[in-house]
Amino acid sequence: MNRKEKKKKKRGLITFLILVVLVVLGVLAVYYQYMKKLQLQDTVHTPTTETEKLVAKDMDAGYPETPKEVIKLFGRINQCIYNKKLSDDDFSTLVGKLRVLYCESLQKKNSQDKMESEISAEKKKYPPKKRKIINYSIEDENKFQYKTIDGTEMVYLKFSYFVRTDDDYNTVNWYAILVKEDGKWRIREFNPLESKKQNQ
Repeated sequence: MNRKEKKKKKRGLITFLILVVLVVLGVLAVYYQYMKKLQLQDTVHTPTTETEKLVAKDMDAGYPETPKEVIKLFGRINQCIYNKKLSDDDFSTLVGKLRVLYCESLQKKNSQDKMESEISAEKKKYPPKKRKIINYSIEDENKFQYKTIDGTEMVYLKFSYFVRTDDDYNTVNWYAILVKEDGKWRIREFNPLESKKQNQ
């Protein structure tokens, strides 16, 4: 074998080795991407239950745009808090999300600790087996009363809870006032209205 042939053979061997290395690197890259995808599937959990959806809700990006949507979310969170057996973390998170719906002055009157304590006491007194929020309803938007007082936008509306306590069914009615703060509707106060007992 002459020098020229040796050189050609050597070059062919080097080319072959480079191709093998590239194939191995390609296989490793594909394997790495596959494992990364599997890892993401394990870590990213898609919320399925109502509790999981509410706990995962981004209150900044997904804050309700209308007074009706604010009260609707308020109703959903309350239903979950009072009807479900929650972990301590989920309970604290949901109470915190309720407070986000409150205006600044109402938040100051109702600290996180105060609300958790009061709601926990109420749940112990009336556990889900004894009392349950069956449903909630909000009056038609055309009945909402919008007002501007001292340059502040406000809205007055009525909403109701349909509640079962032991074997009795009641409609618990509320009158809510919402105020616009930083472009978002927040709950300012609640006033109870006459509640009605339902026939079974």
